[in-house]
Amino acid sequence: MNRNVIIEIIVVVLMLSLLILLVTHKKKSVFDYKTYNYEKYDLILGKDACQVFYAYRVSEMHGLSVEGAKKRISQGGSYIDGLSNYHPKDKKLDMKLKPFIFLNLGSLNKNYSLDEIHTAVMHETMHMAIKCFNYDLENHEEDMITWAESEANKIIKLLNKEKYI
Repeated sequence: MNRNVIIEIIVVVLMLSLLILLVTHKKKSVFDYKTYNYEKYDLILGKDACQVFYAYRVSEMHGLSVEGAKKRISQGGSYIDGLSNYHPKDKKLDMKLKPFIFLNLGSLNKNYSLDEIHTAVMHETMHMAIKCFNYDLENHEEDMITWAESEANKIIKLLNKEKYI
């Protein structure tokens, strides 16, 4: 092979490699969330409200949409700061697929004091407790609250350990 042809092939390969790196980097920045698996639910931490939709690869769930999130974010809002709900594919709401707690760390860290972040975490774990105890407040009120406190403490320890807050 001629030397110029070899050089051209090397240049094309390098350009394609650079293009692949750029595309891959963009995908990673779009899906900038972290998931932690707990016994009864998954915890999803994201930089903004879009991340919960990206985590499940859906555009809509539970009356919310990624387009609504993008629109609200572009207007300077957060759309949602936290969300506790069923897995988006759990159409029977029987929790055979793990439900989730989502925390919008971009909003929480921007708009909340540390104490308010702790309260927001407790708020979401209380929603999850209600689901985990089948909405049976009459028979499980104390169990729900104790479980939610315990889970909130686990999450807050994680947030501190990982330096999310």
